[in-house]
Amino acid sequence: MNKALARLLPYITRVRRPLALGLACILFATAISLVSPWLLKFVVDGLLRGEDRSRLALYALAIVGLAVADGVFRYLMRTQLIGASRQIEYELRTEFFAHLERLPQAYLQANRTGDLMSRTTNDLSAVRMMVGPALMYFASTALGFVVAVAIMCSIDAKLTLIALLPLFPALGALAVRSGRRALAVLLLLVPVGYFSWFGWNVAHQAPISAFPGQTLPKQAGT
Repeated sequence: MNKALARLLPYITRVRRPLALGLACILFATAISLVSPWLLKFVVDGLLRGEDRSRLALYALAIVGLAVADGVFRYLMRTQLIGASRQIEYELRTEFFAHLERLPQAYLQANRTGDLMSRTTNDLSAVRMMVGPALMYFASTALGFVVAVAIMCSIDAKLTLIALLPLFPALGALAVRSGRRALAVLLLLVPVGYFSWFGWNVAHQAPISAFPGQTLPKQAGT
């Protein structure tokens, strides 16, 4: 698996700027989503204290503004990360197709077309899912969980521990009941497994390099 992931690093390096921008947008979007409940707290406290309507209106405008900002950052997050993943997928497809063109005809005749098409479509789409949506949702969920727990502990550590206490037996029961596969799904390792499978197949072929403009030779009778 490490070897398969190492083969992906050059492609990630070429799109490091949109990836970094997407991760920064995740940070801002998560921070905004965690600030909004605090503003709602001020609204409720203001209603209980009978504060001026103008102040409550400011709170309402702030909540709306945060919602708009959250939407903007989440839009940028998706466009940057998913756009970077599609760029990686495009480069992989180009190089994989160029590699297929250089293979001898005996290899193409010995392997089923459906298997080759599956590697070109399903496996490469799994790579895109790993470096795009999987990374996006994992980073967003992990960051939100850590920051939310930290805020909860700052408010009341004992109550936070009581709230999180049922989580650990539930995770243990899930791992015992469903085995390692369920735990892998829980940790978002399925896309990594897909890429490992793809990398294992490609690693057994000749080194990949692209030749722009090259086309497959037409077979007789086609």
